[in-house]
Amino acid sequence: MRFRRDRYSDSLGYLDESLALARRIGRRPNESTVLSERTYALSMLGRWDEALAIGDEFTQERIDAGGTVLSLLQAGVEIHLRRNEVEAARTVFAMFSRLESSTDVQDVTAYFAERAALRRADGHLRGALEDCEATIEAGRTLGISQQAVKQAIVEGVEIALELGAQDKAEELLALVESVPLGSRPPYLDAHARRFRSLMKGDGAALAVAAEGFRELGIPFSLAVTLLEHAELAGDETSLEEAREIFEGLKATPWLERLEAVAASPRSEVPV
Repeated sequence: MRFRRDRYSDSLGYLDESLALARRIGRRPNESTVLSERTYALSMLGRWDEALAIGDEFTQERIDAGGTVLSLLQAGVEIHLRRNEVEAARTVFAMFSRLESSTDVQDVTAYFAERAALRRADGHLRGALEDCEATIEAGRTLGISQQAVKQAIVEGVEIALELGAQDKAEELLALVESVPLGSRPPYLDAHARRFRSLMKGDGAALAVAAEGFRELGIPFSLAVTLLEHAELAGDETSLEEAREIFEGLKATPWLERLEAVAASPRSEVPV
C-alpha cells in the first residue's frame, strides 16, 4: 500500500523489518522478494547505487528460484538507462526473458513496461508507445497505482509528446485525471501537473509541479521537472538544483541535456 501511495521512505522501514524476519526464519524466497522490493523504493528515493548493489547479488538461478522479484527488473533497467548504461539495462532485461510468455498479469505488465523503456532508448518510439499501452491494458486489473502501470503512463505521455501525438497524450492524462484526487497516486498527480504545464508553456505552474516531487522525496523526477522549468523559463536556480541532483545520481544523459541548456542564450520568459 505504501508503494501505491508513493510513500517510499516509509516503505523501507517496513521492508527492513520483513527482511529481518525472513532471514530469522530462513525463508530464502521471502528474503529475495523483500530485497527486490527494496530496490524499487531505493530507486525512487534516488539511492541508485544501493539499489544496483542489491541487484548484483541476484544470479539467474536466484531470480528463477522463487519469490516475486519484478522490482529488480524495473529498478535495474530504469537506473541503467538513466545513466546511459544501455548494455547493462539489456542484461537485466534478458534475465527476465521468461516473462514474455507468462500468463501472470504482474509479470506481463513488468515485462512490457521495461521493453518500452528499452525501445525508447533505441529510438523506436512507436513500438515503445505500443508497449506502454499494452502495459496499461494488461494492468487494468491491478489498478492505476501499480508501479509498472504508473511508469507506463508517464513514459507513454512523454513518448506521445515526442511524437507530436497530442491526442494520445491527452488520452493518457485523462486516464490519470479521471481518478478522484483522494485516490489518485501522488506520483501520477505530480506528473499530470508537470505535463499540463509543459503543454501550456506555463513556467510558473511547472515550478509548482516540481514541488510535488520534492514533497514525495523523488529526486530524479524533481530534477527533470526543474530542468524543464529552466528550459522553459530560463531559471538559473532551477538549473543549478537540477545539476546537483543529476550529478549525485550520475544521470549522464540528463547532465548533457542540462549543459546544453546552460550553454544556450537565455530567453526572457516569465518564471
